[in-house]
Amino acid sequence: MNRNNPLLPFALIMFIGLILITFLSLQGVVGVKQGASEEDKDPAVQLYQDRCGGCHGDKLQGSPIGPALTNIKLSEEEIESIIVNGKGEMAGGFLTGEDARTVTKWLASKNEAPTPDNSSDEFAKIKDTYKTVCQNCHGEKLQGVIGPSLVKSALSDKDMIHIIVNGKGSMPKNLVDENTAKELVRWIHTQK
Repeated sequence: MNRNNPLLPFALIMFIGLILITFLSLQGVVGVKQGASEEDKDPAVQLYQDRCGGCHGDKLQGSPIGPALTNIKLSEEEIESIIVNGKGEMAGGFLTGEDARTVTKWLASKNEAPTPDNSSDEFAKIKDTYKTVCQNCHGEKLQGVIGPSLVKSALSDKDMIHIIVNGKGSMPKNLVDENTAKELVRWIHTQK
């Protein structure tokens, strides 16, 4: 090494460091791609992560910017319309055409609720609970009488459970416990 230029050792160390950083970065990218799950390779997941995940969370859990996309009770057409046109503070145009349809189908599949067996004792018990506790206000066919219709409710499951347990407006609170409220909401979805 030349003793006349004191910067030469620092420049050499910096050059070696840059090469090492570049090499390790490339190794990291290759490692991530090799370790990707089958779902991560799904085009819908990739589109969601690239265009939607920043606001709605990488696992649909939501964030301070965008709501969670779990337990949404919208048709595929409604989901696609929101993706393409936006809604509220969400601007439209993040996805269009086939990309929008791909993410729509994927989101809809993530939100399909299991349907209870209509012949089960549990199903009959919840149906009886609805008749006893809810039917006078919400109607035999959930169409609404004194209380609102439950057929086309835009409320999330979480909001419905909260209202059933805590009441709202003229609806009294504590008509059923939280577990029964959850079962009622599941049953209501089977009636729509």
